[in-house]
Amino acid sequence: MKKTILLSGIGLIILSFILYKVYNSTSYDKIRAQHTAYLDNSPYKETLTMSKKERKAHGIPPNKYFEREWELTINPYTGRPTPENLTKIYTELKKGTYKSLPGDYNNHWTERGPNNVGGRVKAVLFDPNDPNHETVFAGGVSGGLWKNTNISNFNSQWELIESTADLNVTSITVDPNNSQIFYIGTGESYTFGNALGNGLWKSEDGGNTWSKTFGDNAVEAEFQTDALLTVNSPASIADDYIALSAAFGPDLTTLSGDLVQANPEEACEALTNPADINGKIAVIKRGNCQFVQKVKFAQEAGAIAVIMINNAYGYPIVMSGSDDTITIPSVMISMEDGDKILNAMTSETVNITVTPHEPLEPNIFLIPGKSQINDVIAVNNNGNTEIYTAVGDSQYAETSAPTIVGTDAVGVYKSTDTGATWEKLSIPTVGSGDTLIPNDLEYTTNNTIWLSSTYSPLNGKGGGAILSCTDGENFVLKHSVANGGRTEITTSHQNPNRIYVACSVNNSSTPIKLLRTDDAFDSVVNLSLPVDTSGIPDNDFTNGQSWYDLTIEVDINNDDTVFVGGIGWFKSTNSGNSWTQIATGYTGGSGSLIHPDQHGINLATSNKVVAGNDGGVVFSNNAGANFSHRIKNLNITQFYNIGVAPTSAFSGEYIIGGTQDNGTQLFSNAVAGLNGSLMALGGDGAFSAFDQDGSDRYYIANYVYNNSIVLYNYEFGNSFYVNTENGVNGDFINQATLDSNLNILYTNYSSGNNYKIRRYTINSLTGNGIVIKGMLQDALLNSKPTALKVSPYTTNSSRLFVGLQNGRLLKIDNANTTPTWTVISPDAMIGSISDIEFGSNENEIFVTIHNYGVNSIWFTADGGNNWAQKEGNLPDLPVKCILQNPLKTDQVIIGTDLGTWWTEDFSSESPTWYHDSYGMGYIKVTDMVMRDDYKVYAATYGRGIFSGKFTTANGTSGLEDDILKSASKVYPNPVNHTLHMSFEDQQLHQPQIAVYDLNGRLILQQSSKEVLSTLDLDVQTLAPGNYLIKVTAQGKVYTNKFIKQYTIIKNPT
Repeated sequence: MKKTILLSGIGLIILSFILYKVYNSTSYDKIRAQHTAYLDNSPYKETLTMSKKERKAHGIPPNKYFEREWELTINPYTGRPTPENLTKIYTELKKGTYKSLPGDYNNHWTERGPNNVGGRVKAVLFDPNDPNHETVFAGGVSGGLWKNTNISNFNSQWELIESTADLNVTSITVDPNNSQIFYIGTGESYTFGNALGNGLWKSEDGGNTWSKTFGDNAVEAEFQTDALLTVNSPASIADDYIALSAAFGPDLTTLSGDLVQANPEEACEALTNPADINGKIAVIKRGNCQFVQKVKFAQEAGAIAVIMINNAYGYPIVMSGSDDTITIPSVMISMEDGDKILNAMTSETVNITVTPHEPLEPNIFLIPGKSQINDVIAVNNNGNTEIYTAVGDSQYAETSAPTIVGTDAVGVYKSTDTGATWEKLSIPTVGSGDTLIPNDLEYTTNNTIWLSSTYSPLNGKGGGAILSCTDGENFVLKHSVANGGRTEITTSHQNPNRIYVACSVNNSSTPIKLLRTDDAFDSVVNLSLPVDTSGIPDNDFTNGQSWYDLTIEVDINNDDTVFVGGIGWFKSTNSGNSWTQIATGYTGGSGSLIHPDQHGINLATSNKVVAGNDGGVVFSNNAGANFSHRIKNLNITQFYNIGVAPTSAFSGEYIIGGTQDNGTQLFSNAVAGLNGSLMALGGDGAFSAFDQDGSDRYYIANYVYNNSIVLYNYEFGNSFYVNTENGVNGDFINQATLDSNLNILYTNYSSGNNYKIRRYTINSLTGNGIVIKGMLQDALLNSKPTALKVSPYTTNSSRLFVGLQNGRLLKIDNANTTPTWTVISPDAMIGSISDIEFGSNENEIFVTIHNYGVNSIWFTADGGNNWAQKEGNLPDLPVKCILQNPLKTDQVIIGTDLGTWWTEDFSSESPTWYHDSYGMGYIKVTDMVMRDDYKVYAATYGRGIFSGKFTTANGTSGLEDDILKSASKVYPNPVNHTLHMSFEDQQLHQPQIAVYDLNGRLILQQSSKEVLSTLDLDVQTLAPGNYLIKVTAQGKVYTNKFIKQYTIIKNPT
């Protein structure tokens, strides 16, 4: 049996750190050069500079942020990020493997909002248990499952289902034989790794609590190769080594022989040792000439094969080239394996065997397992429930090799025992044996399962297919759309043979096709396309994004009525022969104005409709004639960064932050708990900040790059442009910092390899402002800036600190006048700098790193003369930001791709880090700031903004929590049987109740449909110990600690 040579993700992580230990004293420059080479060859080098129009034309996701994140987080040793680490760490956190912060668990993060913005929603469903059709579930693609119990009310509020907070929910269904059983699918295939899945989840209590029922934990990446090199002797290095065969020469067959090193070692000229090489396997080092030249010289010297040794850390690559005269095979091995073999060859004869293999695809990283759930349906087959789930795959593009997620497990899986066991069904291949990627599942009244496909990220093939299954076991291809990609279907509730199809097509003249069949695809009708009246091309109502925002649904009572979504919504009442626009995503279009990019729709009746889009949920009570938003408390907004106004200049609480797709959001005079916000600037929101010196009262907001930088001055109520342009200068979400003392804004202004920092000196804050622009450049600025920070301690000039993409940290004195540049980072600081912060003085500098596989936390107490690594026991994950508690300097908090982590012993040689995102979950934290009263604000990518407050005690203490704790109490405490919780002057509407242990693990979860002023909770089943009860209602959170006592059983008398 042929096998694939695999190297596990855990092995990759260990290898990275071994390499670091091996090379840390001598080869930092080499590692840095390799990291730079990976970045220079980034697969996103060109796409990051494309306009939205150009990206749409190439079928590329509109979000450049993820592409830049890929570049910033790559492991410098391997040339790829390892997001599979996050799944492994998350799993361990849920088990309680990592320590939680010691101390008082009443001190936790408080959710602040926005409660009126929303975010991307794909899955929507009316609750079948509600006969009034008022209860709706909505899945946040990056923010869990949410519930609204009064959807007709414009002011109705959403509640997060706590146990789903960390899931990327993309599909939902309910058991037709037991409406208390729900299923949600996570992840999606077609957004290039933006929404990675975590399998299928199940609820048995009407959607209130959830547990995983199907799928694998994608925790290991496997490097797949097409060759295995086995060292037979000497015994000291006898082992199997991964190898990749060349793109030229004959097909590899099994061969054995002794190794001889070529002379010269790089074989860029005729070999001088042909007598030694003849009949042997030549060992050649990569470098200085083409691969075909090297192999040809070895062949002319009599070699029977070539082993090429890579000259860069990490994995072997496929040797490119073409030469029909080459008749010997060649493979490449890694530099590390090559060095081991060369070292043995100095004293012994090394004998090897090379064996060919057939992997899924050579030269890729595979994250195996069933994780990407594109769809799930539950059907009633003669009183028995059958569950069908469409398992897809996804991809991260790489410089060295792509990372494919779940391609080994794609298919349709079926369960007949409510998810306890599963079988994989038979699906035919199409074309030249292309694997179909299951996308959309539907069911018709004649017990037929229908399936549509999407394209595979591995080869771009397999889309445009529609299949049916009538025996519950085997799918048959019924129709195929030429050059089809992502395909969506909807089936009639009256005629089992009527199916509507919406298909993305790789054809510029016909980028979308709409089809209908009335006879199960014995014949097909091509439907006319709806026309979006907002100015979108007539032949494409998705505006070039049919791979992303495409959905179709038939009316449940009349199959002549069908809805289709793209940028907006369209409706046909004559079987798709003509269309009316009922909602527009852009101004100028017909129908209700809603957020653009539609993803899902569900009908309770022909009149009651909910739909999901990039802005959240919309609702119609009149069959789509009018839509209005339903986003209150749907806090799934994705923030890039955050700024906060100082109390010395503002009497209220003012917060500002840039978001994905929802502009720059401003919170004014915020109150305790959740708040609404206003859009201060449209489009994507980037850098935002308030002046901090206490004398001025203004904020700065930025669109992307340096394109639209706006200043608003509260003192005079005026606003003006600091800069406006259309160039691609700086990053998409650009780095910037504000010198509040001198009113100077510094931004990244780099373009390509021309590295620059832009200086905007704001000489007047009144009227239209006066801004003087300058440029900072120096030979030491030899890479893109990835973090900027002005020292708050130097006030009469700008002392600017600049973190670079290559790990270099620069200090620029007098950045406001005549800059003096100095490198203050150690050679060992490898990676891309994500944050720079200060301690009690300017010499105390904290630095964090974006990347996997590196030491991600650094500290100096003497201005950069000496540095200490402070990663300690922190697992391998990207670190985005850092803050020190000024009241307790050994306490430091970091924001990561898995929430916040704390240490209480930062000054130790190896700090102990505790995960402590209590109240926040495991969401990605992109930025943190501290206000002048020690209040801390965290921006998250998918759950809005949170706040807490540094104190002299352990952990954080949110001001809002203190208020809410005083409004509730628990008794008796300690408790044996029933815990009572009362709320002063409060009535709670349909509260959600959760109980946690002091490791932060969810122990018990309930909900009530009543209005309560006192809560009674049976805790008899809890083990003795300390717990936290958390009650959520009306957007507020009430928390109290309690102790569960041992139950004393008296001896019978």
